[in-house]
Amino acid sequence: MKQKYARKGLVVKEATLGEKEWLFCNQDLFSEPYSIPPGLTDSEKYKVFVLKKGSELLGFHSFQIRGAGEGAYVDHLGTSIREGYEGQRLGRFLVGRVRERIYAKGVNKGVLQAERVRSKKFWGTIGYTPIHGTPMGVEGKTLFNINFKGLKTPPRKTSWPKALGRRKR
Repeated sequence: MKQKYARKGLVVKEATLGEKEWLFCNQDLFSEPYSIPPGLTDSEKYKVFVLKKGSELLGFHSFQIRGAGEGAYVDHLGTSIREGYEGQRLGRFLVGRVRERIYAKGVNKGVLQAERVRSKKFWGTIGYTPIHGTPMGVEGKTLFNINFKGLKTPPRKTSWPKALGRRKR
């Protein structure tokens, strides 16, 4: 059942160990499973951010920053919104907020691999470019990349989810 959310209370934050364990144990609630075992996410290598409304966990975005300095890039590992909450622009909101934090650390490039047509469409609409693999409208692995510096709209200006109503300016 889809719900409309008030602007207050929707939070994107780095996941706690308990939230990571919950994600791993409740993979079936998400269209894309959370596949990083809790022990691996204890290191600085892997980062997981969650989208929450109160105590309810609505989505996650996991990634790894590889390289250093000008050669650093983000390798997106998984992103999913809980089943029943898709189509409300919550994924765009979550990824946008995480992307702001990555960009603030000086990381300007990103790569990811998507298999589902819906996932490919999502990543394409937020600025990622398909560079290798199966066509966009076909199920199968496609590699995407992005250069945050080349975006017409910087990561800081992410769109507000439809589910949150009009944004006060």
